[in-house]
Amino acid sequence: MSRTVVSWDVLMPERRAGMCEVKPRALLLIAYEGDDEETLQVPVAVARAMRSKRTELGEHGMVRSDLLSCVSDVQRECAKERMVSLLERRDCSKAEVLQRLSREGYPAFAQEHALEVGTRCGLLNDALFAERFARSKSMSGWGKRRIEYELSRRGVDVHALAGWPDEFFDVDDEYRRACEVAARKHVREPNARMKLARFLVGRGFAHDLAFRAAEEALDAKVAS
Repeated sequence: MSRTVVSWDVLMPERRAGMCEVKPRALLLIAYEGDDEETLQVPVAVARAMRSKRTELGEHGMVRSDLLSCVSDVQRECAKERMVSLLERRDCSKAEVLQRLSREGYPAFAQEHALEVGTRCGLLNDALFAERFARSKSMSGWGKRRIEYELSRRGVDVHALAGWPDEFFDVDDEYRRACEVAARKHVREPNARMKLARFLVGRGFAHDLAFRAAEEALDAKVAS
């Protein structure tokens, strides 16, 4: 039999400066008949939403199951809204959204709800995300290996991307872009070629291509 709620309230966390891997949680404080108490951790957005419902729900007289059901509904809705706000700021993969929701304290069922809504509405689509990311970064001068690495960090397997890498890179075009990047980079002796090649590898160009482009760029600077 569900216990009757005598009162409930939310306690917001103290503000913290700087970036944290795990975001502060708010507390849902519930008091029952017989002086029993329960404390639940919830995301800050959920605590704010619950606080706004105090007049609607009342502070006492509910049974525990009804109050917790309301909290679960609010967590699903807040997770969905957070997913939308993240995508309004920048394009994200599904894994990035889930990671952010997890850091902010949303339980698995709320994360899954946000993911399901985002996928169904077309807001979350890893195939389209990978294509946009790869094309944008290739045009910005990134090499194939760096794009693969960065997509992997975002939970996306680039090899599942249709046409990868042939439709995104032309060998001659990639070499040309490597030469252009190398031409803009100033390095000092000694070992200028090695330094420049390492820089190009760090930008995602293949080792053999990076060394060829570094040599050509330095030779061109000498000739000029």
